[in-house]
This record gives sequence, structure tokens and C-alpha cells, in this order.
Amino acid sequence: MSRINLLPWREALRRRQKRDTAVGLAGIAMAALLLVVLAHLLVGARVEAQRARNGYLQEQITLVEARIQQLGLIEQQTQQLMQRMGLIGRLQQERSRPVHLLNELHRVVVPGVQLSRLQMEGGHLSLAGYCESNNQLAELLRRVEASPWLEHPRVQRIRADDDGQRRRHRFELTLALRREAAE
Repeated sequence: MSRINLLPWREALRRRQKRDTAVGLAGIAMAALLLVVLAHLLVGARVEAQRARNGYLQEQITLVEARIQQLGLIEQQTQQLMQRMGLIGRLQQERSRPVHLLNELHRVVVPGVQLSRLQMEGGHLSLAGYCESNNQLAELLRRVEASPWLEHPRVQRIRADDDGQRRRHRFELTLALRREAAE
């Protein structure tokens, strides 16, 4: 006999198709939701990692800036020390200058010449004294010119001075100290 299905098979088929569709859509929705959650977690993890890197870099930048400031301070201190060393060096050179000057004056002053005044201002020296003749003064000037420490002798004034016992010449002389010999 022929088989006749009296059951509402079309309706059952529709229900099954609806159920399959609903299950498929629910599966797709769950998969999509899972993908969104995973993407959110992945992006969140990357953002957090980048924040950690940024924090580390910020700490390192702060450390480098502090070192740069320290280097600036060290450079200032170095410059100050160099200035002090230069000043000390100049003072060391200047310290022996009077000794060299007096030694050199002892070498250039000829017999018969007496110095009565010696005044030093900066690199210039003023001398005043007496000589028995103009030849002695000329010899003094020649010796000053030949000196490694003295230069530019100029007679400012010369005049005869008779004190009754002997005839002398009073003179005033200016000269300069050589910088090269002093260094």
C-alpha cells in the first residue's frame, strides 16, 4: 500500500529548519561574541604592554635628563676649576716677578749709579736715582735694552745736582717688564 504520511511533515520541517537556523545564528553570534571578546582582550593586552613600555621610556628619559643636568653642573664646575687654575698659574708667574725684577736690576745697574726710588705699577717700572756721569746713565740704558726681563727704557728727567762735595746727576727713568720673559 502506499504510504501516506498524515503527519504535518511540512510544519515539522519548518520547525526543524527554524531551529537549525536559530542554532546556526546563535552559534555564529556566540562565535562573533567570542571573537569580539578575544579582540578586546588582545587589544587591551597590547595597550597595557605599550603603556608599560611608555612608562619605562619615561623613566629612562627622566634618568637621562637628570644625567644631562649633572653633566651641565660638572661642566660648569670644570670651567670654574679651569678659571681658578688659570688664575693660580698667573699668580704663580706673578709671584716670582719681583724677585726676577730685583735680580735683573742688580745686573743692569752700573757702578756709580744709585737708585733712590723704585715703583712698579702693572708691567711698568719707574726708577729714580743718582749717577756720577751721563755715561753711566747711558750704560744703564744699554744694559736695560739687552736685558731679557726689561725693555723700553725712557729717561723722563735728568738734571745736575750739586750737593757741595761732589757733582751728581739726578734722573727719573721708566721702563717696562717683558711679558715673554715673565712667562
